[in-house]
Amino acid sequence: MGIRLPGDGSVTLPNVPREFYSPALMFFQAVPWVIAAGLFGPLPAVVISLLSGLFFGLWETHSIFTPLEFAILALFFTAAVRQQYRTSFYHFLRNPLGATVVVGFLYIPISLLTAFFSASGDLAVRLDYALTGSWMMLMVRIIELVIASVIAEIVYLVKPKLWSRQSPLVPSPSETSMQTRFFLWTFPLIVALLFTILVGDWVVAGNAARNMIRERLSSTALVASDSLPYFMESGQGLLAGQARPALLELSGDGQQVELQRMLHSVPFFNRLGLFDAQGNLIAQAPADRLFTLADQEKVGVNLALKGVLGQTYTLKPISGEASAQVVFVSAIQNETGQAIGVLMGWTDLQANPFTQPAIQALRKISEMGGEGSILNEDRQILYNTLETSTLVMSDYLGKVPSTPDFFEETSQMGTRRMVFSQPGVGRPWTVVVSLPSEIVQSQALSIAIPLLVILLLISIVVYLLLRFSLRGVTKTLRTLAQQATFISQGQLNSPLMVSGVDEVGQLSSAFERMRLSLKARLLELNRLLEVSQGVAANLEIEKAVEPILKAALGEGVSVARMVLVQPVSLAQVEGRPATFSAGMAAEVYNGMDLPIIEQVQRMEMLVMPNMARLRRLNLKLGQPVPAALLAMPIYHESQFFGALWVGYDSPRQFTDEDIRFLSTLTAQSALAAANASLYTTAEVGRQRLEAVLSSTPEPVLVFDEQGSLLLVNPAALQTIGLINSATSGKAIEDVIAVPDLLALAKSPLQERIQSREVSLPNNKVYHASVSPVLAETRRVGRIVILQDITQFKELDTIKSDFVSTVSHDLRSPLTLMKGYTAMLQMVGELNDQQ
Repeated sequence: MGIRLPGDGSVTLPNVPREFYSPALMFFQAVPWVIAAGLFGPLPAVVISLLSGLFFGLWETHSIFTPLEFAILALFFTAAVRQQYRTSFYHFLRNPLGATVVVGFLYIPISLLTAFFSASGDLAVRLDYALTGSWMMLMVRIIELVIASVIAEIVYLVKPKLWSRQSPLVPSPSETSMQTRFFLWTFPLIVALLFTILVGDWVVAGNAARNMIRERLSSTALVASDSLPYFMESGQGLLAGQARPALLELSGDGQQVELQRMLHSVPFFNRLGLFDAQGNLIAQAPADRLFTLADQEKVGVNLALKGVLGQTYTLKPISGEASAQVVFVSAIQNETGQAIGVLMGWTDLQANPFTQPAIQALRKISEMGGEGSILNEDRQILYNTLETSTLVMSDYLGKVPSTPDFFEETSQMGTRRMVFSQPGVGRPWTVVVSLPSEIVQSQALSIAIPLLVILLLISIVVYLLLRFSLRGVTKTLRTLAQQATFISQGQLNSPLMVSGVDEVGQLSSAFERMRLSLKARLLELNRLLEVSQGVAANLEIEKAVEPILKAALGEGVSVARMVLVQPVSLAQVEGRPATFSAGMAAEVYNGMDLPIIEQVQRMEMLVMPNMARLRRLNLKLGQPVPAALLAMPIYHESQFFGALWVGYDSPRQFTDEDIRFLSTLTAQSALAAANASLYTTAEVGRQRLEAVLSSTPEPVLVFDEQGSLLLVNPAALQTIGLINSATSGKAIEDVIAVPDLLALAKSPLQERIQSREVSLPNNKVYHASVSPVLAETRRVGRIVILQDITQFKELDTIKSDFVSTVSHDLRSPLTLMKGYTAMLQMVGELNDQQ
């Protein structure tokens, strides 16, 4: 179903003889392959579009390019709706309407190329037809695609799962390459700009060529048209001057001689005829030619005899001539004004000397490949530059305006031509001159070619410049990306070459500074890690401060010293600070320790970039000083421990990184000093405890919460049969050899002391007690104490034996007495004497 659009045959191919036609709009022509593209994929869509294009090409366009054109459209549309890129532009492109917008723009160059190769003729003809004659067909195809995409959009919205394939989205080309992204966005703009300039250049060149051709045609037509009135007036005047009554008074031979004389004396007419008052031919020149009057000529004779003095007629050419005959008729009058005869003269436009300016002007147009014609009032051809008798007095089929006009039309041969029509003055004759549009197009091409070549060269140069410029930028960015990968992997030893000071160079320089900063920061962190590990692993101050001082010896540092005024070591002399140093000048500047201590106790830090200009330390005369100094106090929980300071070989402007790094080292120093102080205090306590336990005669064993041996005193070691192993860290089962004592030691404790008597293999009895070891109400272990009670057990045995003996000795008499007392009851009552 479709309609034929109104038009003037603008889609007619040049140089193809055929009827003019307007393009047909088939409403649902693109629907099958558009639906197939979304539902089934590229192959079905291309096959269906090829079949549709083949049918339409046979029925409508008669072009072998139509199936290929439809297949390319289907391929582009399928690629658009079935791509799986994830950016918003490609999401818009997956919709049928969105795909139609993009494919419509892509179809423009395809349509122009198809029109270019479809046309016959030289380059100018093809290019002109592609740029000016194929837009109507292009718009028809786009409208058909829009109709199909609207239907497909409905299918897409109703059944989205059926439309295209469901697969994970992938990064688009613009996301994977900056160079690709730049060209994807700029290339369409550049192409659009070039296309606009191309069309504009062609239009401007075409208008210039049209104006030049118009001037040439108008001047030629005007020259030819201006000469025709003079020809007509001259012919009528010459004939009227010879139409004298004396001609009729001459004899027959005299009339013949006179007409012959007139024919030779005035080179205007090629035949003359004399008629009497009855309209009969009485004389002619030349005499050897047979006169047969046409109907128009007979009418002219009759009108002349009736009083019409002058007449002009155009007739078909005589055999062998290529232009129409022009017949002039003049009445011969007597003295009273009555027509008594007729003089008639014949001439042809091609041979008449008075028409030679017009003929020569028209022939020049013919030499250029054009065509010129002289038409009479009935639009019949009197003369044509093709100079064929078959055209003479035939109807002119082209457009003939009533006023001077320049226009373009298509001939029956399918060629487009530029036409100028110039009506005659005083006579309704018209001069029509035309040139093939091919000449205009060739001239336009010659005008446009230099600009097009320059534009093409500029485009190539711009492309190459952009390509190589972007290659440099993308190469730098790839290098930066690779450097970032190295940095993310911890590889900071690969330097980045920096060239130039532009934005890219500044970015590269910033990246290199970042690499160096990260490298320095990583080295700093590594040093701090070593410091932290050293501080955590060592409680002795000498070993703990060694990595701190080593880390402080950075670039340009000649000495690093730590001064601690709190007791941090057992070897420290009471009342004197402990000093530690590192560096080439470790002992050269030891006289600066106490003045620095005095200064840092009153401020947060001591910063002296140039010791030669700034003197704030009370130093002894002759005391060597470094060129620059940075010192910080060591505090731990508001307790001042001392100072950490570094000296430099040359003056130095301290940065925030320098201060921050030394501040971190100072914090580690405070932790090391606090740990060492606590360790020293604990070590003193441990030694005291060890002395107490060593002097205690009772065996003592201390276990941690997991049952591992922590401490055993000498008395326990000397007790035979008490322990199997005295190795610190041994499990309680491997330490205690006495089962009863082991059971007591492993028994659960309920915040109370448990005890029992235990016999050892040395025949001694001990009172064993097990009690928890508490640290701030938290149980951290248990202590086993054994007290030798063997002597007390022996005394208890003696006491028991003594009590048993005394009891036995007293029990015998009492038993006798009890027995006699019982016998008294058997005797009866006792008297007073008893």
